[in-house]
Amino acid sequence: MAIRVDELRLALEAFAHEHKIDPETVEKALVSALKDVFSEKYKYSHPKPRSIKPEVDLSRGKILVRVEFVNEDISAEKGEVFYIKAPIKGIFKPKKEVDEEVKFGDVIGIITDNGKDLEIKFNVSGKIAKIEKVYGRGGEVVEQNQDLFKVKEIGYEEIITPEKFSHYDVQRLKEKFLYRIKNEILKAKLPRLQAYINKIITGKVQKVDKKMGVLVGIPELGVEGRIPKEGMVESEVYKPGQDIEAVVLNVEDRASYPLLLSRSDPRFVQALLERSIPELQDGTVQIVSIAREAGVMTKIAVKSRDPFVSPVTTILGPRGTRLYAIKSKMPKEEIIDVIPYDSDIVRFAILSLQPAKGAVAAYEKKERVDGELKEEINVYYEDDEEVLKAKGKDGINIKLASRLVGKKINALHISEFTPPEMGVTLYELKDKLASEIYEKLKEATLVYFKRLIPLAYMQRLLGTDEATTIRILEIIEDALKEKGEEHV
Repeated sequence: MAIRVDELRLALEAFAHEHKIDPETVEKALVSALKDVFSEKYKYSHPKPRSIKPEVDLSRGKILVRVEFVNEDISAEKGEVFYIKAPIKGIFKPKKEVDEEVKFGDVIGIITDNGKDLEIKFNVSGKIAKIEKVYGRGGEVVEQNQDLFKVKEIGYEEIITPEKFSHYDVQRLKEKFLYRIKNEILKAKLPRLQAYINKIITGKVQKVDKKMGVLVGIPELGVEGRIPKEGMVESEVYKPGQDIEAVVLNVEDRASYPLLLSRSDPRFVQALLERSIPELQDGTVQIVSIAREAGVMTKIAVKSRDPFVSPVTTILGPRGTRLYAIKSKMPKEEIIDVIPYDSDIVRFAILSLQPAKGAVAAYEKKERVDGELKEEINVYYEDDEEVLKAKGKDGINIKLASRLVGKKINALHISEFTPPEMGVTLYELKDKLASEIYEKLKEATLVYFKRLIPLAYMQRLLGTDEATTIRILEIIEDALKEKGEEHV
C-alpha cells in the first residue's frame, strides 16, 4: 500500500495547525512511530536488525527508514570482498583503519593532486562492510587504479520508502502516531485542563470497563476521562450512552483518558454546591469540611463571614429548593445534612450528630494509650432514642460526624456520665438552673463550659434578656470556680 509523501506532508501540516502543535513535534512523533512499527516488524527476523533509523523531513517531503543488518554468517564465511582503487595519481591519506565499518557514502580516504583533495567513498549501495586491509600509508604517492583498501561485506542496509510500506505497516503507523501525538496534544492542553480540577464536567459514558472503570467522553474539552472503581457509587448503574456528571480530581500523564473523575468523592458534592450557590462563589459562605459515604449520607459543615447571613439557610435555600436541586444531581437515596460550623470543637461535635437532639453534656477527653495521645469527644443524652439517632443506622451518622470534626465522637447515655477533669457540663448545672433555662441551653447545644461565653453571643443563642443571661453566666462562673478549687 503506497503512501504519497506529498499528501502525507500536507495532512500532517494541517493536523499540526488544527491542534496548535508545532511541526517539529509532529515530525518527532512520526519518527518515533516509524521506529516502533519497524522494530515490531523485524522483531523475529534473522538476522535481527542492528539499528532502525527513520529519517523524516516534512519540509522536503522526505520519509524513509534505514534498517541495518549485520550477519555473522556472512562476516565469517561468505562476505563479498571489494577492492577500492585509486581513481587518480596523487598523495594518499587514509580516513579509515583496519576493522572499521563502512557503508554507502562513507569517506574512507583522500587523494591530493595539485593541492586539490578528492574524496574516496565506499560506493557499494546497500552493503555494510569492514576494512580488512589498507595498502597505502598516509603521505605516500599512489598510482591510478592502485589498490588502496580491501573491504569485506558483513551485512546489508535496507532502505524502506513509503512506496514499500505494506497495508499492515500503514495501519500500525497510524495507530502509533496517533498514540504519541495524543500525548503532545495533552501537553498543549494541560494548563487549560488543570483549571478544571475540583470542578464538575458533563460527559457521556463510552464504555464500562472492569479494569479501568467508567470511560467518559467529554466533547466540551476534547478529551476523555475515567471514573475508577473507587470513584463509582455502589448504588448507581452506568450504561454506555448515558449523560453523566463527575468532579475532576486530577489530570494524569497519559494519552488516553487523562482526566481522573469521581462521583463518590466529597469534592463532587462541594463542586455541585459551589457551581449553584452564589454565596459560596463570592466567599460570603464557606464550606469548612465534608464527610461522605457515597450513596448513603453526606455531612457538610458551613460557616458565614457575614453575621447577618445564616450559612445553613443559604445552602438550603427557600423551602429547601437549593439543596433539592443539588440532591437531584446525586444518588437518589443519599441524605445530605448541612451543619453550622463552630470553632468550639465540642459544640461542633454535638451539632454534627444531628438529627440527634437534646445533648446535656459533652467534653473532649485526652489520654495516652500505649504511648500515643488518644483524643475523643464524649456526647451524652438523657434519651436512649437520641443516642440511637446520634449513632445512626450501622453507625454511619457518628462515623461521618467524627470525620467531619476530625476527632472520634462517642454518643453515650447520661447513665454512663463521668464529669470532665476541666470545665463544667450543663448536666452538672441542672439543679442550679430553672428547668426553662436548662431546656433553652440544651436546645442551643450550650452544654460544656471551659470559660465564660460572651454575654451578647449567649443572648443571641438563647433569646433571653440581658438580666437573665447575666444570671446564667454567674451560675456558670461559680461552678467553674468550684471546679477550679477542687484541683488546686
